[in-house]
Amino acid sequence: MLRAFFVTGLLLITLTTNTARADCRGCCSRHGGVVCQNGETKCKDGTPLSDKCENKGCNKCGKKKPKK
Repeated sequence: MLRAFFVTGLLLITLTTNTARADCRGCCSRHGGVVCQNGETKCKDGTPLSDKCENKGCNKCGKKKPKK
């Protein structure tokens, strides 16, 4: 019984962790990937992160982009 409880708990933790990750496929794919540079999330080549990618949860620095 204890073993089944442990396995079930481990499975739930694994599934929760995997679904909590952001799906950043396609974000900055032609610009070297998504990075946090100087406190700002952007593409590795300096291109700004798109709103679509930010809304997908790809913000590596955890800060929102300043509104223009």
